[in-house]
Formats: sequence, structure tokens, C-alpha cells
Amino acid sequence: MKRVVLSVVSAALLLAGCSSDSNSAGEPSSASSTPSPQETTRTLTDWAGEVCQARDLLELQVASVALGLDVDPGAGLDQLPELRAQVEGEIEVIQAGVDDLLTVVRSVPEDSPEVSAFVDEVDALVGSAQESANEAIVQLQNATEADNALLAGVAAVQAVAAAQSAYSDASEALVILNEVRNDSGGPLSQAFNDAPECA
Repeated sequence: MKRVVLSVVSAALLLAGCSSDSNSAGEPSSASSTPSPQETTRTLTDWAGEVCQARDLLELQVASVALGLDVDPGAGLDQLPELRAQVEGEIEVIQAGVDDLLTVVRSVPEDSPEVSAFVDEVDALVGSAQESANEAIVQLQNATEADNALLAGVAAVQAVAAAQSAYSDASEALVILNEVRNDSGGPLSQAFNDAPECA
């Protein structure tokens, strides 16, 4: 009787083993059934090309900004419509350019002391330009809501000064970008030299 029981158990174990082997052999693994697509590695040179494109666009936008804003504090509220249109036009142009540039600069695929210093410097200037632009908007609002001509004139002058500060910071960022494009030596400068967009 014991021999019969042992034979049955052995047969059951043998069948279970065969069944397990056949399942593992017949069912492809999830890794082999769904091949992963080839990923393209974004290099420092690719990033440099994107930075140059954003930089060139910002240069065109900054060049279109007219800084010949003559503010007469004595004109008071009479000058606000024209002044506001001028300053808001400048701010819109500058903000669009610096926002795009900042997004690209912050997306650097590699990190090194040289790259980090470059990104931080551009980031600080662009951030300052954004703050100045926002300040100009606030001062324009203050000028609009001023109770008298004197306060309106003061706020208008401050709005123009903030807009010009935004322009100055954006221009300085362009200078830094030009310098790194023209420098020689180091992986950062090499990336800008190798990028076709920076030629």
C-alpha cells in the first residue's frame, strides 16, 4: 500500500514539474514581449544649440524694444494711456523672451562646476529681469489708481525705470551668452562651438 501511495505522489510531483516547465517555456516574459524603444540621449551640445536659438530670439525681441520713453511727471494722468501702452508692450516682449530662455537654460542635461556657474549666472539675470518687469506692471497699476497727478507721475516714472531695468538685465544675459559662445576651452565652450545653431 505504501508503495502505491509513494508512486502516486511521485507521479503527481512529476506532472506538476512538467506542467510548470511547459508554462514557463510557452509563455514569453513581459520583458521580451514588449521591446523598449530606443532612447535618444540629449547631449550638452544639443542643449547648447537650444540655448543659442532662444538667445537669438531674445536678441531680436530686445532689439525691438524702444527705450526712448520720455516721461513728464507734470503731465500727470494725461500721459497714462500712451505710457501704459508703451511700457506694457516692452514688458510683454521682454518677458516672452526671458521666459523661453530660462526654460531652456534650466534644462541642461549635464552638471559640472562650469555648467552650474553658467546656468546660475544666466538664471540670476533672467530672474532679475522678470522681477523688474513685474515691478513695472505694479507701478503702472499704481499710476492708474493714483488720486492725484503727482502720485500718478511718480508711479509712471517708476514703471518706466523698472521696464528699463528689465531691458538691462536681459541685455546683460545676452552678453554672457555671447561670451560663452566665443570662449575657447572647457566642455561648455566646446558644446557651444560644436552646436550648428551657434555658428
